[in-house]
Amino acid sequence: MAITKHLTSLLKGSISLDSFAQEGSLFYISLEVDKAHKVIETEADTKPKPTEAILYADEIISGFKLFNQAIEPMQIPVYYAPSLAEVIKLLHNNIHINTVVVNLHEPERHEIETFFDTYKRKLAVYYAVLIPDKTKYKQTVVKPYRIHELQKIFTKKA
Repeated sequence: MAITKHLTSLLKGSISLDSFAQEGSLFYISLEVDKAHKVIETEADTKPKPTEAILYADEIISGFKLFNQAIEPMQIPVYYAPSLAEVIKLLHNNIHINTVVVNLHEPERHEIETFFDTYKRKLAVYYAVLIPDKTKYKQTVVKPYRIHELQKIFTKKA
């Protein structure tokens, strides 16, 4: 904690906490963002990028297995995360993941949307759905997964 406090201080940030009896504590770190370093999106940044690796988030491993089986012919690596905590861990440890497919249920789905809104790395995020609903999610993958449909969505790195 002393190291975190020192580094936060050096970065002109602050630390706060919420403590809950019998449950533990949540620590929050806030850091200022230098506006001069704001990333400016160019037209090239908005074009779809090839899929390097996919992170599939689902509480139930059978959904991952079905997705992985459908996408296997495309030879794109797929990683599995059963929770938001595991999503964060895998994204932190694997810079090649540039696409996430979310098949989590509420409240995890809401939490992951909040996380992606604040995440610093550019990711393509798709939501696994039974019925496409563009009013709720911009990008979707329709279940059951079919290779010809997945090939329209994900492009292998050249």
